[in-house]
Amino acid sequence: MTKTGWKPSAIAMLLAAAALTLGSAAAAKHAAHRAGGTAAAPSTHIYQDWELTCPTQDKPKKDASCKLEEDVFDATTHDSLARITILRMKGNDVLDIVLPHNVLLDPGIGLDFDDATPALFNFETCDGVGCLVVIPFGGDLADKFEAAAHPRVLFAGLDGKPVGLPYSMLGFREGLEAYRLAERKLAAKH
Repeated sequence: MTKTGWKPSAIAMLLAAAALTLGSAAAAKHAAHRAGGTAAAPSTHIYQDWELTCPTQDKPKKDASCKLEEDVFDATTHDSLARITILRMKGNDVLDIVLPHNVLLDPGIGLDFDDATPALFNFETCDGVGCLVVIPFGGDLADKFEAAAHPRVLFAGLDGKPVGLPYSMLGFREGLEAYRLAERKLAAKH
């Protein structure tokens, strides 16, 4: 406890750790893009709150994929708390969600689509960036994701208290359409 009597809550500590974790992830992402040089620089397009990044090589690697992603920020501090990404892995679209290390792993996460019954998923792994959930993105899940007006990622902090983290859908539909078109173009280059 400090002299002012303020004691940081578990949520405040979670937010601080997320800011540090995702800040270093952004730096690593930038460094990786820079390492490829000018010829390998990816193409990036912004769709309001979503960013589409695609490889630009004439002959991209066989497993190259575009990424449609959003960094989710704290409304008060504007720190990055999570990253939501749609990309292609092994020929299928997946939804990657990265949360900070200081979350309870056992309950996993939930995706709340406008107060419907949440879809529940387990964490796959934790690495230097954070804790990752990889979810097949298609069918019913993709339809609910696209239709949601006020979706949230649900998880538990280390104190066991539930957290509902809203994310933006501004620009998502346009970004997803561009992502699908770009993926078809990538597939044609292979």
